[in-house]
Amino acid sequence: MCIFRHVILYASYRSIPNLEAGQIPYPRNSSFRHRGLLSAKPRLDTSKVKGTTALQHRRTRPSRPQPPIPRTQKITIPTPFTVANLIWSELPLPSAPKAQEEMVSQPPHPALTPQFCFSTAALREFIRISRSSIDDSITQNLNALATPAARGFDITSTSHRAPSGARTLDPSSCTTFKSQILFPGWKARSDVLQYCGSVAVAPDPDDPGLVARQLEEERGKARVINDRLDPYSSRFFPKESRTEELARVVRMESGVERIVRARTWEVVEERCGDSKGLGWEEALREWESGKKGGGSDAV
Repeated sequence: MCIFRHVILYASYRSIPNLEAGQIPYPRNSSFRHRGLLSAKPRLDTSKVKGTTALQHRRTRPSRPQPPIPRTQKITIPTPFTVANLIWSELPLPSAPKAQEEMVSQPPHPALTPQFCFSTAALREFIRISRSSIDDSITQNLNALATPAARGFDITSTSHRAPSGARTLDPSSCTTFKSQILFPGWKARSDVLQYCGSVAVAPDPDDPGLVARQLEEERGKARVINDRLDPYSSRFFPKESRTEELARVVRMESGVERIVRARTWEVVEERCGDSKGLGWEEALREWESGKKGGGSDAV
């Protein structure tokens, strides 16, 4: 009975002219809708819609402006000849003195005063910077002296094998390095340690801790020493004076200085090979005597 009523309703609406099926009002629980006999919405022709949308997008899409090509611009195409000229073009050769100037920067020589020596932190800082710029980086400093591009390529060097060790440097570069950088740095540190050593053994009436140490010594003498009651009662460690502290620092730094110079001189002998069998002490004394006499600095 329900189906018949819907058929009657559909036929009555179909009799109305210019009325499509999608405009017919049906109940939500209509059997025609559930059975798929009628569609809820009219179908559209998607092919026409897609074509129209693409056409409208193509018409409305702005074109990218192309930069004008200047007529005076010259386009260079690399050729084998230009690449070869770029590779084999002659470049300015580095000069050894310029490389040497950029290699080492020594710290300024401090003013030798008792205040500088008693400030053990400043004394150690000067020695540390001087060692780090010369001795600790001795291999890098000597490598900076090697300028193989200045001599050019020797085609006969490929006919024989080179030793596996470090290459020997130019004797003139080694002599310049030792006379202008190595020995002056050693001399500056020796002067500082020697001066501060003389300050350490000299009397120091202006010691600010003199009164405090005297009072501490008096209290130490008045102590009661009884090992049965206090096994540590005999221990007494008075505070050292600043001259004693300075002497201890100078003695320690002098021992380290001998070890550092021996290692540095060993590397210099290996790379330069023109030390004439002299140790670092003899070479330093020979340089100092030559400098005082105004002779040659070659060592």
